Amino acid sequence: MLAVALGFLLSGLVGTTAREPGASAAAIERLYSSGPASAWVRPRTPDFSSPPPFSGPIRPGIYFRLVDYQANADTEEEYYHYATEYLSSAGVHEQSEFDIEFDPAYQELVIHRILRHRDGETADIFDPDVVRITIPEDERVDGLLDGHVSVMVLLEDIRPGDRVEYDYTLKGTNPVFDGRFFDAIPMEWETTVAEVSYRLLRKKDRPALLHRGRGFDSKPAVRSLEGTDFEEWTWTREKVAPRIVEEQLPGWFQPFARLELSEFADWGEVARWGARHYDFADLPVIPELAAEIDRIRRAHDSPEARAMAAIHFVQDEIRYLGIEDGTNAFRPVQPNQCFRRRFGDCKDKAVLLGQMLRELGIESDPVCVAHAWKHTIADMLPSPLAFDHVVLRIRLPDGRVAWCDATDSHQGGGFDDFAFPDYGVGLVLDESTDDLTACPAIDPERDRIEVRESLAIGEIGEPTLMNVETTYRGAEADGVRYHFQSTEPEELRHTYLDYYRETYPAIEPVGTIEMDDDRAGNRLVVRERYRLPDPWTADTEDVGWYVFTLYLQTIRDQLVQPDHSRRTMPFAIGPPKSCRHELHLDLPGTDDDWAGYFEDDHYVIESSANRFERWMTYDSQTVEATIVSTYLSRADAVLPADLATYAGANADIYELTALDLWEVDEEEEAAALAEGGGDAAAAASIADMTEDDVALAIVFAIGAVFAGLLGFGLGALVTFLFLRRRTRRGAPVTETSGSSPASRGGGGPPPLPSAAQRGD
Repeated sequence: MLAVALGFLLSGLVGTTAREPGASAAAIERLYSSGPASAWVRPRTPDFSSPPPFSGPIRPGIYFRLVDYQANADTEEEYYHYATEYLSSAGVHEQSEFDIEFDPAYQELVIHRILRHRDGETADIFDPDVVRITIPEDERVDGLLDGHVSVMVLLEDIRPGDRVEYDYTLKGTNPVFDGRFFDAIPMEWETTVAEVSYRLLRKKDRPALLHRGRGFDSKPAVRSLEGTDFEEWTWTREKVAPRIVEEQLPGWFQPFARLELSEFADWGEVARWGARHYDFADLPVIPELAAEIDRIRRAHDSPEARAMAAIHFVQDEIRYLGIEDGTNAFRPVQPNQCFRRRFGDCKDKAVLLGQMLRELGIESDPVCVAHAWKHTIADMLPSPLAFDHVVLRIRLPDGRVAWCDATDSHQGGGFDDFAFPDYGVGLVLDESTDDLTACPAIDPERDRIEVRESLAIGEIGEPTLMNVETTYRGAEADGVRYHFQSTEPEELRHTYLDYYRETYPAIEPVGTIEMDDDRAGNRLVVRERYRLPDPWTADTEDVGWYVFTLYLQTIRDQLVQPDHSRRTMPFAIGPPKSCRHELHLDLPGTDDDWAGYFEDDHYVIESSANRFERWMTYDSQTVEATIVSTYLSRADAVLPADLATYAGANADIYELTALDLWEVDEEEEAAALAEGGGDAAAAASIADMTEDDVALAIVFAIGAVFAGLLGFGLGALVTFLFLRRRTRRGAPVTETSGSSPASRGGGGPPPLPSAAQRGD
């Protein structure tokens, strides 16, 4: 489609060259031809007379003078025409080749002209010897082989000031659509375009054309072509400014202006078109598949158990791999073939699971969904372009319904509670469907992470033992279960160890990582044991004082902070999450050392997108402290109007997820005081005293004064400071201080995570 092709042209993507060493230009030319444009194309002459709309030294490397699309719905041809001007040597370096991506299973490429305008002269610089056939970089992304190739055209002898004009035609559309026309055309980019136009020719007796513009005035100019039964639809935009796209956008947000076209009258028509390709009810089941179905039937008595057994078989035993060239991009292979191959994409696995369930007396329907666009599908014109994934809706004889993504694997839980992603809305492929259907909303409390870190803390210079128990539930358990069954044990150990080394560089593992998996309940527990040789860090200001900083790292890992809050586009924070992190501290010494150190506090911080809660308790009998925190993200993105509040809440949460424990080496402090002079050392220490410390010191001093022993009074004050141990300093234990050790995140919110990849 046009939208796909232009994305490659403007982004300059270059794939892996598929040409063998020594391959001839003639061999490559078999994938394309050259010649004039079809007679129906209306030639356009780009305007090179006006100066570029840039002044000064800052300018783009290339300026698009013309972006011209033309399509013929009846001959199934798409014509592309581009005119560009090179404004700098940087533009020559970056934009002196272009790619044309297509599927040779049903499309033909015809290159018409590549013209270079220089100093009033025009030359055709098309050279077959500098054409390469490449495989698009995403050809094998997420196990998909879509059969597309790219013809990469290298432009020779391009210099700043040159104007280059090229055009080509793609003939043919996927036959799976039965000649029905639909498309989505970009009308705006991140670069300035002088003029963009789209022209559509179609016969008047075709189905009514629905059209909708996003982000621009989309009223078309429509006229009948004299002497023909064709009509012409034209959309034009001039002086198109660049759209500056902000980072960290949710997948469902589409920032660029676009034109949507469709000959599907409603979603019911799309559903009926798709249902024909997914109906295998009359297909005989091959003996091997029948044997597997019979095995499930004999091993399980209830429909629920049989449904779960079939789900686990397709998810775990049929690997995910899609051959999606030609009609296979939209039409599933037969269930028998998918079973024999033991691989398939989302469509193939869905129809195989549906066939198995049908033989077991259980009904199901395939449902088209979109990984990224989710609920925004409801705002699109009806067409197959809205979807990129297929799931299954399953109904037991007792009426219970579950939604299943057959491309997931190693899922746990039962029929009523196994995890299902957030797809927003979907289209049930059934003859009776007339509109989109709401998919189940994700429940972050079901897909939960709970971490309990227990630390037996040693004195300064002594080791601390740390036991970590992490409980994963729902989708979190599914992911960890798969990871543990696909990773080398030594690699897994290093991964876990490196995670903690960011906070405790000298950490040492004790024993092996243990895992208990309750797949039926979808509860997976991972246990780790570590030794921290000496986690206390010397304070840079007070000699003899040491700090041990602890982190509620599970909570910190969820915080995604924007660079600033002055955005105009939503800020993605990832799918809704629920987690709990508990620190259990077995403290050294006695209750006298820690009494009053841990206050009974309770913090709650909320924004429109998340909620954080933290509390702590202290047991004077066992000299143990417990700090508990919970975090819930409620949405996958924050709207611009709510971003300042969200960022402020995140900053507060970040502060409350670090805790400082203080300890003093009395001999080291006494030596420093003696060396530095009693008066100065005492004065320096007084600055760090609490109100209770100061009050007690004053009592000592006053008593000495009344006794006439000023020297004794000062000595008593210094002696009291020597005896001070594990008491709070100026900042509460809930806050980090400037002398805290290096840690993940250091002095601010954590960095942005990488964008989530879309799959099939």
